[in-house]
Amino acid sequence: MKKLLIPVLTISLIAGGLSAGAKVMAEGWGNSQAERQAEYEAYLDEAVTAGKLTVDQEQLILQKHTELQAQREAERQVRQQQRQELEAWAEANGIETQYLFGMGGEGFGHGPGRGGIGMGRMGE
Repeated sequence: MKKLLIPVLTISLIAGGLSAGAKVMAEGWGNSQAERQAEYEAYLDEAVTAGKLTVDQEQLILQKHTELQAQREAERQVRQQQRQELEAWAEANGIETQYLFGMGGEGFGHGPGRGGIGMGRMGE
């Protein structure tokens, strides 16, 4: 189910922003993300208990983890802004987004033709 959730959420976001269904999936994704964070912290706690890490090392790891998450989120926001600017530019110039991304691209993301068999839409 987790493997299916990411592509479905990505497609929903790309296809038209956060629809009601995508919002529900995003909330579910956030819940499972919180669960993974709790599991990660429990894993580190076990390492401290076993004497493999000190409490200070655990805190340093958690701080770095939080820092990296914030960095990824900032990068995601930059990509989203760039995508919106590119879509606006394409619309202003009467260009469909499918033509912006090379052979067989279906717009943003990894559409048919990307690593697949044949030439995607190039053969049409």
